[in-house]
Amino acid sequence: MKIVVRDMKGTLIIAGEYRDLGTALSLHKSNMACAQLHHADLRHADLQGIDLSRANLPESNLAGANLTNANLQGAILSGADLSGADLRKANLDRAHMKQAVVRQANLEGASLRNANLRSAMMSGAQMHGANLSYAKLMGADLSYTDMTYVYLKKAIMNNADLRCANLSHSHVSYAYFDAVNLVGANLRHVISKDAKMRDANLKYVDLQNADMEGTYMARANLDGAMLNNAYLRVISIVGASLNETVFTGAVLTGVNFNSVDLSGKDLSRCDFSHDDMTGANLSGANLTDANMMWAKMNDTVFDGACLANTNLKHANLVGANLSQANFQGANATKAKISRSDYEFLCTQSVELDFVSWVD
Repeated sequence: MKIVVRDMKGTLIIAGEYRDLGTALSLHKSNMACAQLHHADLRHADLQGIDLSRANLPESNLAGANLTNANLQGAILSGADLSGADLRKANLDRAHMKQAVVRQANLEGASLRNANLRSAMMSGAQMHGANLSYAKLMGADLSYTDMTYVYLKKAIMNNADLRCANLSHSHVSYAYFDAVNLVGANLRHVISKDAKMRDANLKYVDLQNADMEGTYMARANLDGAMLNNAYLRVISIVGASLNETVFTGAVLTGVNFNSVDLSGKDLSRCDFSHDDMTGANLSGANLTDANMMWAKMNDTVFDGACLANTNLKHANLVGANLSQANFQGANATKAKISRSDYEFLCTQSVELDFVSWVD
């Protein structure tokens, strides 16, 4: 039969052929494509599998509604309240959700490709396995969200709040995270090829075993970040803050460390092969078992550093300050060094086959 849905302002809206179940409204698997439901009050409604594609629902109240497997493609949900709603496996592709309230909602396995979520309030939402490729999330509040195994390819997250969010195992390649707040976030095993994180706050972020190849992190705050065993090939960290950052075992090939301060850091087992480390400050750093093959280290400061068992084959150390550094067991085969440093290295059991020196 034809029913009447009353909106939050008391206006009567003809909704279509559905069952009228009063406060326990059920529109299970109903077809409401293109429906006009401005300010509709659908709190806790049973909307499983409903077709609301291209429906107009601005500022509607869908708090606690059951929208599992619902079709909301292209729906207008700007300013709508979806807090606590069940949106598991819902289709929200190209949905307009600017400033929508989605706190504590369950979006597990949902599709939000190309969705507009500007300034959406999504704190505490469950988004495991959701697809947000190409979504616009500028200024959105995603703090404390579960975003494990989420797809964010080419998503725009600039200025978003992702404090303490869990993005482990997510795919964020080519996404934009400029000026984003990721303080304390979990990005373990994340795949972030060529993403942009300029001016991002990555303080205390966990990036262990992450694949960040080509990620641009100029001027980012990486203080206290954990980058253990991360794949950081060809990243850019120009002007980044690295206080108490942990790099143990990280792959850092192709990175420009020119004049970067890495003093006192644990860089053991790191791969710096082919890097430009000219003028870098490595005083007091732990470089045990590091790979520095073919690295350019002219005028680099190693004062008091530990390079035990470090691979320095073909490295250019001309003009470097090696005073009081520990090179026990290092291999400097075919390296370029200053004559005065050659004599110093000979006292530390360094392998110096075929080295070339400069007076």
